Order: sequence, then C-alpha cells, then structure tokens
Amino acid sequence: GWAMDWLVKSPLEGNARFVLGPLLERRDLDKAAEAAVGRAMDWLTKFPLEKNAPFVLGPLLGRRYLDPSAGERAITLAFNWLLGFLDTEAADLILKHLLARPWLPTDRIGDLKRRAIAQLRDRVTDTKDQNTSFLLKPWLNCRVRHQDLDREIVGLAIKWLRTHTGHEAVDFVFN
Repeated sequence: GWAMDWLVKSPLEGNARFVLGPLLERRDLDKAAEAAVGRAMDWLTKFPLEKNAPFVLGPLLGRRYLDPSAGERAITLAFNWLLGFLDTEAADLILKHLLARPWLPTDRIGDLKRRAIAQLRDRVTDTKDQNTSFLLKPWLNCRVRHQDLDREIVGLAIKWLRTHTGHEAVDFVFN
C-alpha cells in the first residue's frame, strides 16, 4: 500500500519510525512483509542508538517469523541498544519482545540481568522513580533462567512492592 510505497521512495529519516513501527505490527502484509523488515533493518542500521528505536525494534522483534539472519541481527541490535537505554521506560518495549524470542544467548541475557539488578538496587525504594516498574516487569517474566540472578530480581520486586503498596503499577509489574 501507500506506506510501503512511501518507505521505498523516501530517504530513511528518523521520522520513518512512525510508518515502520505500525507497518511491522501488521500481520496481513504477505510479500510486503520482507520489504518492511528490510527497510526496518536499514533504518536500525542508520539509527542504531536512536532513543526512539524501540518503536521500530520492538515491533520487529515481535514478528513471529523473521528469517534466521534477520532474527539474529535484530537480537544483536536490541542488545546493543539496551546497553545504553536499559534504565528507560522505552526499554520495556524491546525487552518484552526480545525476552519472548527463542534461543537467546543466556550469557548476554545474564549480562543484561546483572545491569538491571545494579540499577534496581538503589531504585526500588524510591517512591518518585516511575520507571522502576518498567525495568522490573520484563525480568520477572523472563524465561531465560539464572537462578541466583532471578532470586535477586524477585527480592528486589518484593522490596519495590513493600515500598509501593497501593501504587497503580503493582498490577502491571506482577501480572
């Protein structure tokens, strides 16, 4: 349709994310899906550490089928982006899709968990920190297991819950 035509004809600019994200979320693209994925990869290559990359990278990782090389590349882009933005609310947009993917490298997930734990230790009791809930939730739902790290994340979640009893995000974090 018109969105793909625009993406193909237009130079890749930062605001292309407004077309790419919704396009990648569609499941009815058939042959255009490959082109949309390719254009998203081009955009992410040009803007790999863009603050708004989750609006393209999240839907890309959320696609059920990505060919193996595109899947690996998307996972690498996600890990690289998360290194700089793990403590932001936008990280949840990537983590929820990344952590749902099969065959993730357990060592890299472990590294991200360690980083998240280091950031959460000082933040879970801060009642003014609104982003803590977005950092806790994906790690509580992570299927890649690291027994000691997971135990620490659960402990931090309990500290957060004790500090934020009655907070509107309680259901979000624990459901």
